[in-house]
Amino acid sequence: MAGDQFSIRVSSWYNLNGSAPSAPANPLPDLLSALISGVGGLPAGGHPTATQLGANSSLLSSNLTNFLSDTGSTIVQTRPHAFVNWVLFDNQFNFVASSSGFDQVGTDQEFHHHTLTNLPIDKSGYLYIYLSDETQNIPVYFDNFQVTHVRGPMLEEDHYYPFGLTMEGISDRALKRNYAENEHKFVGQLLDEDLGWDVYQFRFRNHDPQIGRFLQVDPLASKYVYSTPYAYAENNPATGIDLEGKEFFPAVLAFASGNGAMGQLYLANALTNFNIRTNDALGAMNRIGTNTSDQSSMPGSGPIQNATASANNIMDHAKAVQPIIDH
Repeated sequence: MAGDQFSIRVSSWYNLNGSAPSAPANPLPDLLSALISGVGGLPAGGHPTATQLGANSSLLSSNLTNFLSDTGSTIVQTRPHAFVNWVLFDNQFNFVASSSGFDQVGTDQEFHHHTLTNLPIDKSGYLYIYLSDETQNIPVYFDNFQVTHVRGPMLEEDHYYPFGLTMEGISDRALKRNYAENEHKFVGQLLDEDLGWDVYQFRFRNHDPQIGRFLQVDPLASKYVYSTPYAYAENNPATGIDLEGKEFFPAVLAFASGNGAMGQLYLANALTNFNIRTNDALGAMNRIGTNTSDQSSMPGSGPIQNATASANNIMDHAKAVQPIIDH
């Protein structure tokens, strides 16, 4: 998982016996040539020729090719090309250079201790650690190879399609024991997985992320006659979320719940607006005096209604500042 660390310990030794290390062996060109010849030599004509395949771009990225070719300023050419290697690929098998590297063996007849501690894992994915010796005329010996994995604070990383279906291929759970599984996932709602139900239990109704629809009618359907009563976030998940299964809520405010400074800014603006309208309403009340007849026909009822609307606006902003995800 991203945030984890690992350490490598191993010992190496070799003896030049007066010989200089030969050029390192690189099996990649031979391997690719064999594959190209095999495919290009198939019978019938429904495939590219070997010449066309050979002229194609490399199958490997430049970073990975450089890594496998032992390029780098830290390599000492007078020593065998023997290394402790670690390579990290993310969930899409992209090479992660920041969490990959190598350590070359020491000097001639030196019992060299490779101690590499607290190496970072910057992305969740697949870590490969191996020993290699590409110098054909100098045998290199490795011993006491140890790898230590230190788990980081991250327990789970979830990615979702627009309506809440989990992207299983790029979502991760840490291989840890004795910790409570997070059941509140998409927009902080409880995922009910009992008996293969797999629906989100919003406060007012249930949501099926596979079809992007609620299973019950919107309790505020009469307020939003232009939208189907089963739609999630008015069918617009790119810009908002559905607030507790009742109504559309702008995503910019929802994101503010995870950004304290942004949330406070929204709330501060709402409070300023509320204070202005409250003062107007108080002034109108003073003018009305003690008259308690129908306010809708009274002078000053407009400021009172504005203050009420502003108070409701504060409630919406406060909900945004309050973290949506409670786990």
